[in-house]
Amino acid sequence: MQVSPKHLYDEFKRYYDDERCQWAPRNANRIFQFAFSNVYPNYRELMSQEEFLGVVYETLGFSGPSSPGLFQKFDPRFLHSGNWWTSILTNSFSEVTRCHFLA
Repeated sequence: MQVSPKHLYDEFKRYYDDERCQWAPRNANRIFQFAFSNVYPNYRELMSQEEFLGVVYETLGFSGPSSPGLFQKFDPRFLHSGNWWTSILTNSFSEVTRCHFLA
């Protein structure tokens, strides 16, 4: 059974509202659209949308995990560019995705 993107977004929004850190964009749709429009196309032949959403969760992280994600370990005070989160997310999503295929 294929899950619709709307269903994936609804699930992601619940996660994002609960886990988002202070520096992250307030709008969950901004991160979701970025991930699925700019990063996922590079991996669509290798993983489903649901698997990729798992990569998004792993990349951003959850409070209290043994392996923290960006929400727990990234400190934006060291960056000075206006659109820093785009490059950080692109690199982080790609790194975590590659790790799935090298494991």
